[in-house]
Amino acid sequence: MKTDLTSPRFTNEDAARAHIEASRWPNEVNCPLCGSLNVHRMAGKTQAGMFLCNDCRDKFTCRTGTVMERSHIPLHKWLLAIHLMASSKKGISAHRLMRNLGLGSYRTAWFLAHRIREAMGDTSHRDEGGLGGANKAVEVAETYVGGKAKNRAHAPKKAVVSLVEREGRVHSKHVADVTANTVREVVVTNANPASVLMSDEAKNLSEDRRRVRQSSDGKPLSQRVRAPWRLRSHQHGREFLFDPEARDHGCLSLSQRNAFASPSERV
Repeated sequence: MKTDLTSPRFTNEDAARAHIEASRWPNEVNCPLCGSLNVHRMAGKTQAGMFLCNDCRDKFTCRTGTVMERSHIPLHKWLLAIHLMASSKKGISAHRLMRNLGLGSYRTAWFLAHRIREAMGDTSHRDEGGLGGANKAVEVAETYVGGKAKNRAHAPKKAVVSLVEREGRVHSKHVADVTANTVREVVVTNANPASVLMSDEAKNLSEDRRRVRQSSDGKPLSQRVRAPWRLRSHQHGREFLFDPEARDHGCLSLSQRNAFASPSERV
C-alpha cells in the first residue's frame, strides 16, 4: 500500500476533516459524550465541522475525545505527522516535524509528537488482567537511559522499569527511582498475578516476586529492556526514539508493530 504525501487529506483542512469523520464514524455519526445517534451537523463557516447532539445538547467535532481535542494545530498537519511517525523506520524527532510541517515552534512540534505517541500506547493488557497469565512468563528489569557518564552530574540518567511478556507485549514506565516499593507498584499494576515473574538478581524484587528465574534464553534482561530504544544525537541535544527495528526482537504486540511499520510492512 502506497501513500501519496500530496493527497488532499495532507494538504487541505476540509479533506482532512472528511477523512477523519469517515474513519471515526463509517456508518453513522454518534455523540461521543452520550452515545446518541440523534445528532445533526451545524451550519455556518464559524461552526464548520461541528455537530449538535439533540439529546444532551452538547456540541462536538471529530476531535472530541481524541488526542487532537482542544488543539489549534490544523487537522491536515495532524494526519501528516501521524503518517510520518508511523512510517519512518528510524523514528522522527520533534525538530524534523517542526521543519517538515512548517510548525511555528519546537514546543508545538514536541506537543504534537507526544500526543501521537500517547495515542500509539497499548494499555489493553490492563483490561485483560495484566501482562502474562497462567503458565506464562513475564520478565521485569530496570535500565537507565540518557546522558554520558561524564555528564551524569548535570544530566543524570533516567530510570525505566519494563515488563516483557515472552513472545508478546512490552510495557515500559519511567520511574523516579528503582526501590522495591516503586518497582512493586509497576508490577502489580501491569502484570497478571498468575504469571511467573522472572528477573535478574536485583534485590529490589526479591521480596515481591512470585517466582524468580533468570532469563531462559541466556539474554540479559537489561538488554531485552533496552532493545526497543535508540539514542539519536543532533545539534540541539540528545533524545531517545523508539526503534521500529525492535519489532524483530519479539517484544512488541502486533498492533505496536503495525503502528511503527511502514504501510507496506504491516501485517
